[in-house]
Amino acid sequence: RQINKEYEHNGSEFRGKQKQFDEGQSMYTQLNTNVSKLTEDLMAKAEAVETIKNQMSNRNHSMTDTAPLRRIQQALASLKKEVTQMELRIGVVGQTLLQHRMKNHGPSNLAQPVKTSSKPVL
Repeated sequence: RQINKEYEHNGSEFRGKQKQFDEGQSMYTQLNTNVSKLTEDLMAKAEAVETIKNQMSNRNHSMTDTAPLRRIQQALASLKKEVTQMELRIGVVGQTLLQHRMKNHGPSNLAQPVKTSSKPVL
């Protein structure tokens, strides 16, 4: 009994410290849970930001991509080349027609228009 009396003070001090420890442990658990939730939110938001960054990067790349413009320019150059070739062919056909007229009708009939049929040429 004397030992109980001597150490009763230490026992009550231990129980007080144990109570403080339990409260601290409970607070730690709450804060740890809160930190976990906030970390999950942060990860989700970081992923959303990364997705938006990728979308913006893709949009920026497609806006600065000059490949369609180059293809249009190449198509225009090709069309100009084709038009020049067609004009040359038209000139050759016109010259051939003129030579044919001169050969068949003589130079006096050059001023007369050539009679064409009303049927469309396919």
